[in-house]
Amino acid sequence: MTDTTLLSWINAEVDRALTLVQESIAKFAAAPDNDAVLQPCPEPLHQVTATPRMVGLTGATRVCEAI
Repeated sequence: MTDTTLLSWINAEVDRALTLVQESIAKFAAAPDNDAVLQPCPEPLHQVTATPRMVGLTGATRVCEAI
């Protein structure tokens, strides 16, 4: 896999995961008494950190972990 192909795959996966989290947070902001909308968030947030780690992008992994 070329570097650009790898990076575009990672970018797509990270974008998808962050979109899901962003939508959940928006739902929570609209109805703060419903914390159930945040239940799907841990898995995609883990993916955001794990995806760059799986392909050896340690710098990106460190940034994600810090966030």
